[in-house]
Amino acid sequence: MPILRPYGQKTSFAPQWPKKIADVVEPVELFVDAATGRVSKLGTVQNDHIWGDVATEVSYGGWSTPPGGRLMFPHQVELSIAGKTIRTARRGNVVVNPDFPTNAFALPEEPRTQTDPAAAERGNLTSQYLTRWHALARIMQEIQIQVRLEPI
Repeated sequence: MPILRPYGQKTSFAPQWPKKIADVVEPVELFVDAATGRVSKLGTVQNDHIWGDVATEVSYGGWSTPPGGRLMFPHQVELSIAGKTIRTARRGNVVVNPDFPTNAFALPEEPRTQTDPAAAERGNLTSQYLTRWHALARIMQEIQIQVRLEPI
């Protein structure tokens, strides 16, 4: 597995980049920009319910160091499957070590519910249907927390 140097430390990236990282299913290729030493892309092959085995890539860009931080962070991330972009994320504000209330990550009590066998069977029967729609990158949930439109 390749070793990435801490930010600010000079590193010579020889022609061994991209580097293949062994995985149980398919290797993952790590692409590092030889000029900057930053990760520019990850690539692998994944199963798609429609197209079979397809190239899957995650590209990273817009690297910067947030105020008060020491690690660089990619502000643009793009996921593509079979050469088609299916998700693009742009992060405008990264906060380093924010103050949280002490109970911010407290686990809730276990819910007091009973299993409904009919609902479990319905879920079992519809899971493949929902998985196919998910594979097509269609969001089935009607509620979205936030939508932010940006001009291109």
